[in-house]
Amino acid sequence: MLITLFKEKKLSFSRWMGLVKAGILALGLSLPIFVLLFSEYFHKGVEGPYSGVYIVQNLSSLFTDSMNNLATWSSIGLILLVIALTGWKWVSHENCEFTLYVMMIGILLLSTAIFPWKLFNHTPFAIIQLPCRYLTYAILFGAVLGSRGIATLLRKLPQGSEKFAVIAVVPLMLLGYFGAIAPLTNSLDNSASSILCKLNPGQHQILNNKILNNKNYKDQFAYWAFTGEVDYYSTKSRTLGMRPGTPTWDAITKNPRVDSIVENTLFVNGKNHHYRVGYKPNRFDFDVTLNKPATVDFPVVKYAGTDAIDNGKKVKVDLSQRGTAQLKLAAGENHVEIGFKPPFFYYISIIIMLISWIGTLFLGCYRKIKK
Repeated sequence: MLITLFKEKKLSFSRWMGLVKAGILALGLSLPIFVLLFSEYFHKGVEGPYSGVYIVQNLSSLFTDSMNNLATWSSIGLILLVIALTGWKWVSHENCEFTLYVMMIGILLLSTAIFPWKLFNHTPFAIIQLPCRYLTYAILFGAVLGSRGIATLLRKLPQGSEKFAVIAVVPLMLLGYFGAIAPLTNSLDNSASSILCKLNPGQHQILNNKILNNKNYKDQFAYWAFTGEVDYYSTKSRTLGMRPGTPTWDAITKNPRVDSIVENTLFVNGKNHHYRVGYKPNRFDFDVTLNKPATVDFPVVKYAGTDAIDNGKKVKVDLSQRGTAQLKLAAGENHVEIGFKPPFFYYISIIIMLISWIGTLFLGCYRKIKK
């Protein structure tokens, strides 16, 4: 829109209406996400990932990895690199192609250290954390331009040879794909020592670059995540010793509240207590035995939608001092289910989302057939 405004100096009423329609459609297509953001996150005492840009790739890395057609987070692939370098010469200026090309180049530069990210570390733009994530859009725009360019070339071929050319292009693309992931597959083939091992009780280790199989799949959950282990915890549990850029292991071991949650420690009247636990989708099943009525602090982060059932009866869920679910339980055997239930409007939003997606696909197909 900004590029069009720069070129035409003003926008027509129909373009403004198009912008409004696009905004409404985008909201409809992703409404459930926004519902949960407002019901569980915004102003709900929950801290998200720290905002700030800490890892920025150089333009030379983007160029080199793309030239080598490597499947890495700092690469767009050889074909899209060629499109970016040569598009200025063949991209049409008569339609939206040139706008897509300008946006592609702009986003490629935006994803590198050429853009002064340090100046924007305290702005909403820093929520991206890794500027290379913007490459998703550059790849999308480049793929659209590339497909249009290839289609134009195919139409110029002699009649009857178009189908043969299409059949030839597909294997070439597949060969490029297998070449791009070859370094990854080779490292997997030659890394028998990197197979994930089961940790001993009380042993701590960061999970990073390990190979999973059917036998050791469940063993990964005893490890700490390399990043994001304590994202979306309560503000109560992240008040001690936390700062932007804190490594996961420091964020856990130097914060007693966080450490007790990650270690699945359950407290009864403030003291460590033994229990049994099972897991279901969006639910934890705890078996806790008490000698007398007590306040039990469970190692489950509490959100607005957190609910609990004790021996078949729904009970009130309080917020503990470490930001977890806290219940008042009676003496004896307590079978407690703690889970998450989204607000009613969440299910309405799913219906709206499905209607939006189906309607968009139907309308797109209808317009295509009508033409």
